[in-house]
Amino acid sequence: MCRLIAYPINRHYQMNVATLPRLLRCDQWIKNLFVLAPAFFGGVLLDSSLWGGLVVAFFAFSLLSSSIYIVNDIVDQARDRLHPKKRLRPIASGAVSTPVAWTMATLLLILAVALPLALLPRALWGQTLWIMGGYWLLNVCYSYWLKRIAVVDVVSISVGFVLRVLLGGIVAGVVVSEWLVVMTLLLSLFLALAKRRDDYLLYERSGIAMRQAIKGYNRPFLDHTLTMIVGVLLICYLLYTLSADVHAEPGGDYLYLTALPVLVGLLRYLQITLVEERSGSPTQVVYRDAIIGICVVVWGVLFGLLRYVV
Repeated sequence: MCRLIAYPINRHYQMNVATLPRLLRCDQWIKNLFVLAPAFFGGVLLDSSLWGGLVVAFFAFSLLSSSIYIVNDIVDQARDRLHPKKRLRPIASGAVSTPVAWTMATLLLILAVALPLALLPRALWGQTLWIMGGYWLLNVCYSYWLKRIAVVDVVSISVGFVLRVLLGGIVAGVVVSEWLVVMTLLLSLFLALAKRRDDYLLYERSGIAMRQAIKGYNRPFLDHTLTMIVGVLLICYLLYTLSADVHAEPGGDYLYLTALPVLVGLLRYLQITLVEERSGSPTQVVYRDAIIGICVVVWGVLFGLLRYVV
C-alpha cells in the first residue's frame, strides 16, 4: 500500500493580486504560442493584417487554458497536497478557496469565449468556438476521467496542442499541413511523456502515486517510448524540409539546414529527461536551460531567414 504523507498546508492566506498569476499559471501561457505556428510555417507571420487576430487567438486560448488549469487543480487538490512542489499551488495550499476557484474558472471561461466574439470577424466565430469548445470538453474529460488512463492521458494533452495549431490556421487563413499536425502531435507527446517519467521517478522514490495513471507506466516503457518518438519526430521534420511543397517555397531548398538545431535541442531534452532526470516542468526547462534556449533561437532565426528573407 502506498505511503500517504501530507505536507503542511497554510490555510490562512487570502486571495490577492499576487496569487492570481500562480492560480492562472501564466507561466504556462507560452504553450499557446502554438497558435502562431501555421502563420510562421506558412510564411505569413510578417503580414501585419493578421497580428490582431493572432493576438486575440493567443489570449483567448490562454484564458481558456487557465480556466481548465483551475478546474484541474480543484479536482486534484487532495493529491497535490502530497506532492513536494504542487502542494504550494494556491488551491492545494489553501491560499484560494474552492468556491473562489470555481468562480474564477467560470469568469475566465466567459472571457475566453467573449474575446473572439468581440474582436474576430463574424465569419470566424463558428470554427473558433468549435475548436475552443472541443478543447474545453476534452480537458474537462481529462480532469475527471482521461488522466486516470495511462497513455490516453498524454495523448489527450497532445490533441490539445493540435487544436491550438488548428485555431491559429483558421485565424491566419492558412491551411494547416499534415506535416505540422503530425509534428505538433509528436513534440507535445514527447514533452508529456518526459513529464510522466519525472512523475514516475517520484512514485518510485516515495511510493506515493501523484497521478492515478502513473501505475500504468514503468521506466523501460517511458525510456523506450521517448527515444522512439524523438526518432520519428526527427524523421518527420527532415521529410517535411525535403518535401516537394517546401522546396517550391522561398528558401525551401536550404530549409533542411534547420534540422541541426532541432536535433541538438531534442537530444538535449532527452539528456535532461534520462540522464539529469529533471523533466517535471517542460516550460521551466525551456525557460532555464541555456542549450535548449540557444537551439530554439538559432532554429527560429535560421528558419525565419530562409523562409522570409532568402
